[in-house]
Amino acid sequence: MTNVINITKESGIPLIGLAFIGIIARNSNNLIQVRTTTLCNMNCQFCSTDAGIISKFHKTQYIVDLEYMLEYLRELANYFDKDLKIHIDSVGEPTAYPKLINLIKGIRKIKNYKDISMVTNGTLLTKEKIKELEEAGLTRINLSIHSLNILKSQELFGSTIYNIKKIIDTIKEIKKTKIDIYLAPVYIPNVNENDVDDIIELAKELDCKIIIQKYEHHKYGRKIKIKEPTYFNFYNKLKELEKKHNIKLRYAYSELETEKVKSLPVKFKKNEKVSVEIKAPGWFENQSIAVSRNRALTIINHKYNKNENMKVRILSTKDNVYLTEPVKQ
Repeated sequence: MTNVINITKESGIPLIGLAFIGIIARNSNNLIQVRTTTLCNMNCQFCSTDAGIISKFHKTQYIVDLEYMLEYLRELANYFDKDLKIHIDSVGEPTAYPKLINLIKGIRKIKNYKDISMVTNGTLLTKEKIKELEEAGLTRINLSIHSLNILKSQELFGSTIYNIKKIIDTIKEIKKTKIDIYLAPVYIPNVNENDVDDIIELAKELDCKIIIQKYEHHKYGRKIKIKEPTYFNFYNKLKELEKKHNIKLRYAYSELETEKVKSLPVKFKKNEKVSVEIKAPGWFENQSIAVSRNRALTIINHKYNKNENMKVRILSTKDNVYLTEPVKQ
């Protein structure tokens, strides 16, 4: 049975420090990732995070309190004091967050947040919800779509309720709004190569932009039994598709329209030994969420014991995401 944890201010869990929930500010640029839930309604065959109803590794899920998230985003706006971009994504499905509309409305009221984008599989969007998203101030949707074939699309999304005809209708509804839309298929060699051709033609027909993603194996993700393409082969494939369909598919980093900003302070050093307090079970079994210096940390190889105080060793601090292990006594 899945355990759902509500992360509130009272929980004592900071919203910076975890990869799977909260806020991530990567690479000293002005794009802020907002992750309000780990829940997902699909079971994609190639999901990099093993999210979804039949997840093998994740028995605990998380939802962030709306006001707590907005409080953090206001503090970040004051810290950076520059125009910022919000990208609402998730290790699951962002539209599974019950207060998504109010989240976007709340972000719109904060100074400095100019663009608000979101990734989604589109299955929970309705005509009414799309209109609400537009009125709330959403500026862009990246829509995951991997095949136009009814059975294959259900197979790739791991769900017989996935309805590609409804998804195409959803894309058409989004096109009636001011929301920009990008179709975002994952290219999987020998699995959906022809399907990607079809999706490119759909993008041209509906006047949508398209960003093709590279399939990758992840240690704890669900895997399709194929050889992972190299970046060299992937970009050659994009070049081939550009020529075949007369469409732009490759983008330089400079075209992503992000700006450099000062970094958030890193609170720990690699290999440093730190005293922490355990606050919640981690997203994986035998992991825990701990707190120290107003940051959340993931402890691996640790059985959850609420309010336990212990020492950990810092394994990684990249992007203010902290991975640790217990210090052996």
